[in-house]
Amino acid sequence: MQSFWQDAGVGREMRHAASLPFSRRELLAKAGFGALCLAVGVAVLVGLLALERAVAWWGLDDDIAPLLADERFAVPLAVETEPVIPETSGEYAIIAALGQALGYPVTEEGLLEENGGRISCGGPEGFADQLEQSLPGMAAKGFRELKNTEFLLACREQLSRGVPVPFDYLEEGALAPQTGLIVALDLQADNIRLLTPAGEYRDFSVHELLAATRLEGSFSFPLWVGKLTGSFSPNTLYRLSPRE
Repeated sequence: MQSFWQDAGVGREMRHAASLPFSRRELLAKAGFGALCLAVGVAVLVGLLALERAVAWWGLDDDIAPLLADERFAVPLAVETEPVIPETSGEYAIIAALGQALGYPVTEEGLLEENGGRISCGGPEGFADQLEQSLPGMAAKGFRELKNTEFLLACREQLSRGVPVPFDYLEEGALAPQTGLIVALDLQADNIRLLTPAGEYRDFSVHELLAATRLEGSFSFPLWVGKLTGSFSPNTLYRLSPRE
């Protein structure tokens, strides 16, 4: 009896196999080949996108030597800014420090309450929108992918008006960019001082800061995806001007 059911089972398997146009081994081979083609296609697409971004950014690293040698830009600039030690959000701490420097009573706690406890501004566009909301007398706009010289000149122009410069940069070893505040710039002394989202002052040489604003020095997955999708952009700063 057992042999009968075994033979019947084998018969069903043979009939099922006979009904397929190819064997299981061939099916697995076809599936493997399809997966390989898909992986190669995705890799090619990602490579093309990465190449396109690299080409687009190639011209950003222009020569700053003439700017550094120009006596018109030799005067050091600084804006007195008190650090805000973040309790939950570095972005909000930077906005609070900026607001206090410009005479607006902005606090991290108030920003958290205003945004329902949300601690992220939602990228460059969201950060610019939050600046306008928190500083009602100021218009804010994010500028991405500036050339090195454009970035430095924009910083000088804003500091000359007594306004610290919010900007995006990559700390050494960080997984993704963060927003800091440039509070002093001295091109002749090769020094730029920034207020970090941690509420600390840090001094950079001009070339060190530009490497950080170009998002160099890390190959983390979040940074790579952000660069590829355009969520993160090199040489990004936020221009603040009196609202018209």
